[in-house]
Amino acid sequence: MEEARARTASRSLAERRLAWADVCGKVQYEGLADTAAAQDLCRVVFATLRDYHDKPSQRAVERAIVAALAHADFLKAFAGLVVKAGDKAGELGRSQRLVLTRWSCLLVDALDVGEHASAFARIAQTQGALAAASALASCSETPPPCSAFQQLLRRKGPTLVRAYLAQLGEGSKAMAANAPVAACGLATELLHHSTTTACSSPEVVAEVRSRAMDAYTRVVLGGDAKAKPPPARLSPLFHRLVATMNPAEFADGAVAHSCKQLRRSPPAGL
Repeated sequence: MEEARARTASRSLAERRLAWADVCGKVQYEGLADTAAAQDLCRVVFATLRDYHDKPSQRAVERAIVAALAHADFLKAFAGLVVKAGDKAGELGRSQRLVLTRWSCLLVDALDVGEHASAFARIAQTQGALAAASALASCSETPPPCSAFQQLLRRKGPTLVRAYLAQLGEGSKAMAANAPVAACGLATELLHHSTTTACSSPEVVAEVRSRAMDAYTRVVLGGDAKAKPPPARLSPLFHRLVATMNPAEFADGAVAHSCKQLRRSPPAGL
């Protein structure tokens, strides 16, 4: 692995791609000897997060990741590192956030959501945090969705959408109550997918909209008195929801929660 580390650190694009092709081939045909080998490969992969800025090199790394994810030891170690890195989503650069998002999508592709429910829950929260951080970093009133995450949703279809909806949850156990920024990022990504994908059923669209409305009223409008205020202005994430809000949603959701927040804390409500 030391030899692989040295070759993948080369400044030569051709040498990098050849080195990662070798890593990919060895993982596919020889496997990973043990947990230590899986952890070593994780460290080599994560070194590229800082050093690689070109797409060909990043895609070469992804091919090796896909091969390695067939090994449980690598999957477990890699998922833990992705989640840990995602905890600082707001501090990462644009390229690093995109790479981490793509890696998280590779993880979801490899996971059995039912069998690895705990890992999926952590990854879903990380993806939401990364999506929110990317949207906020764009400094736009109408931030674009995350292309890598949207591609994942299109690949996996309604089953994965429902799995993410289950992670957003409801009531006191909702993600919006425990990880408000991540909930907003995940909810708005699902909302974009459901409104732009023809195969989305009316039931799924309605449930996605309900979860997005819950995150909007709880977090942005301060509808949850027990929740901590978000560290950033999250309203731009919900531009699609606000633009299509019907009279009932506006009256019963937006206005009602805004009034409650104004009574509790006028400065925060304003």
